[in-house]
Amino acid sequence: HRPRGRVSYPVIESGAEAAVDGPLNELWEKYACDDDDTLSPFAKKIVELKTFYEQKLQEIAAREAEYTSPTPEGSGGEAFGQDDPEVIQKAIKRTLELSARRQFSTLRLQIKNKVLETIVTLRDTYVPKGTKRSLPSAATKAMNTWFQNHSSDPYPSDAEKKAFTAEYGITMDQVTTWFTNKRYRNRQKD
Repeated sequence: HRPRGRVSYPVIESGAEAAVDGPLNELWEKYACDDDDTLSPFAKKIVELKTFYEQKLQEIAAREAEYTSPTPEGSGGEAFGQDDPEVIQKAIKRTLELSARRQFSTLRLQIKNKVLETIVTLRDTYVPKGTKRSLPSAATKAMNTWFQNHSSDPYPSDAEKKAFTAEYGITMDQVTTWFTNKRYRNRQKD
């Protein structure tokens, strides 16, 4: 169920919980950097959001552990001894634990949805549409120098790209795109 009038973020339906972990992890990795001073305001907010998200998931896991226990093989659903109070008690406990697990799963999905909504809001706030998002001039200068020094083979290795990302606070995608565009423009000159 989506809120009326707002469809700016994807809603994760039950059963698709794991499908969101991949994109979220990619986003976390994209903005992960050892040096917080080089992060853009948007990236800093994403890192803060990751910390909040992980904290909430840990809180949910701790609460879930309080209400549920590992279920042994064959618990619940025994066809015999239905009048036995111990069997009835086990069945009630199993039913309550299943209900609690469903509720905690729903809570995790709600948090993931809220995180996705917040990411969209942050992106809209910090990265306005229609504006050119240029790289830091120091990064452009360093990549131009690297390109000129390696004109015979202008393809940086992943390690070299990671060095640019760490030093200048830009993403791998930005580095890759910059070199792709630079090679294309360089061919157009010739």
